[in-house]
Amino acid sequence: MSMNVRTVFSGIILSLFYFSLQAQIKNPVTFKTELNSLSDTEAEIVFTAAIDKGWHVYSTDLGDGGPISATFNAEKKSGVELVSKLKPVGKEVATFDKLFEMKVRYFKNTAKFVQKLKLTGGAYAIEGYLEYGACDDESCLPPTEVPFKFSGEAKAGTTAAPVAKADKPETKKTEEVTAPAASEDSVAMMEPVPSSATDANADIQPAVVSGDLWRPVISELQALGEEHTQEDIAVYMVPGLWGAPLKAVSAFAPPMQTQDFNLYKNEVHAKFDDYDLGMEYARLNGKPVMLDFTGYGCVNCRKMEAAVWTDPKVSDLINNDYVLITLYVDNKTPLTEPVKIIENGTERTLRTVGDKWSYLQRVKFGANAQPFYVLLDNQGSPLNKSYAYDEDIANYVEFLQVGLKSYSMIK
Repeated sequence: MSMNVRTVFSGIILSLFYFSLQAQIKNPVTFKTELNSLSDTEAEIVFTAAIDKGWHVYSTDLGDGGPISATFNAEKKSGVELVSKLKPVGKEVATFDKLFEMKVRYFKNTAKFVQKLKLTGGAYAIEGYLEYGACDDESCLPPTEVPFKFSGEAKAGTTAAPVAKADKPETKKTEEVTAPAASEDSVAMMEPVPSSATDANADIQPAVVSGDLWRPVISELQALGEEHTQEDIAVYMVPGLWGAPLKAVSAFAPPMQTQDFNLYKNEVHAKFDDYDLGMEYARLNGKPVMLDFTGYGCVNCRKMEAAVWTDPKVSDLINNDYVLITLYVDNKTPLTEPVKIIENGTERTLRTVGDKWSYLQRVKFGANAQPFYVLLDNQGSPLNKSYAYDEDIANYVEFLQVGLKSYSMIK
């Protein structure tokens, strides 16, 4: 391919990628958090949500195998005891979900959750987060956190009400995120490590390529933390999450060797549930990649798999022409330790493998809802616009075929 053609084609790809980033960060739910005094020894934390039309927020205690339940999570507390569990308040919609085969409950328009507290006297402090799930008819959000932090003084046995100090309520941002390139200093800090992951079908163990496989995140970040600020660590993390020669975030779960969606007679096989190992396999085998950002609790993801992936042409293209990497944004496997990152000027905490994949989706692809499909060459560059919820099989086939055509022009 001539230099001019390559340059023009690269420009087209960059344009497609830029277009795919537009207006994909969704913020359909806004929470307000308050600490209300009930007496000199009792208080409650109240989470009140405004929900965009068409969206719904799931309630508490839905059970395993279904959507993401709302949960209260206290990370630090002193002078405080939790009383009972998180309580949903207000009008819930209860229905039987055929895809999950279970009864679900959710809120529309507005939602309220209340956690009651007992103040044991004297100084108190509590810090944590509400986690919730939300969906509309086309997409679902990953598990989303609403952080809170309250402290104050409570004198048991007196009439004085507790005085609380609260952090500023969570503010959701919608600006696009551009990941910085890895610096020479960052590259110099890396050391390749062997991978034990093996693809079951091909019986191929990925070879070690300098700068491609990542070391465990915690040891790397701790080493950085001795000499760098927290913001430095966050900037350092970003490139390695999506293919730059950086190992700051490693593979915590083993590759999914034969993940089968046995929905009808056609099956789609995802070889990996880890981005880095899947990309390495694609490089070794000279194939393009399809990233599938999904969730165990994503009802619309199941709809796509049942209605689109079972089409013979679709399943043939995915199974034979792409390396499918499925990334579950609600994978609750914990990281070795929580990881603090700075995103859009706000400190966030990655606690689970799913948090890591959700962060990758936001930072590299400018989107936060699922289902979300991305076609890449085996160096991590986009081959087509991203694809979200659309059950039109012809459109999906075209999406896949355009990616293959783009790949054939650059390899």
